[in-house]
Amino acid sequence: MRHIDQIAALLFADDPKSKAERILSSLVAESDARGGAVLSIRHGRLTLLVGQDLDLEQLSDLHNKWRSAEPALAAGGVHREGFGVLAPLKDGAELVGVLFLDAPRAFDLADTEILRALLGKAVSPGAIVPQTPVIAAQAEPLPAHEAEKEQLFRSLQRDEWNIAVVARKMGVTRRTIYLRMERYGIERQKVPRTFKKTAPAT
Repeated sequence: MRHIDQIAALLFADDPKSKAERILSSLVAESDARGGAVLSIRHGRLTLLVGQDLDLEQLSDLHNKWRSAEPALAAGGVHREGFGVLAPLKDGAELVGVLFLDAPRAFDLADTEILRALLGKAVSPGAIVPQTPVIAAQAEPLPAHEAEKEQLFRSLQRDEWNIAVVARKMGVTRRTIYLRMERYGIERQKVPRTFKKTAPAT
């Protein structure tokens, strides 16, 4: 493994972000995942290095997921929760980052060992990592925004609780709508289907 560390140090010396982005794209494609992210751990907080096809809701959820997964990841194991997979990124024996894959069809920890070692170098404290926004770094979940909650509730009522229609109008995925409903404590209401009025026969 030492030669991998040396190769990784050379590879990531100049531009860790773009190289990490290529490796992430490769891992997303190989695992047939919907998306993914490479995150570094700094002072107990997650910082996004690169992400692919993830929305802000998913990135925010990662903080809580990795907190519960941290012991398993530190031991070198993988953590599966819901449709996502969290895998450790290490620099030597130290856990320095997290690989997240969204709904991978296949993921093998051993098969990704070299790529994860390379990513571990990209997110290690010694790497030159550009400043990126910290995601969900608070110890507490993000507070619910009443305005957004009210807008979502009105949209759901207006479109007769049709999640697909609301998601399309808001420009987000149906999964995002469900996650926001869960966050704001909005329970889905059953609305009888609207029947079209038929013209009387003549």
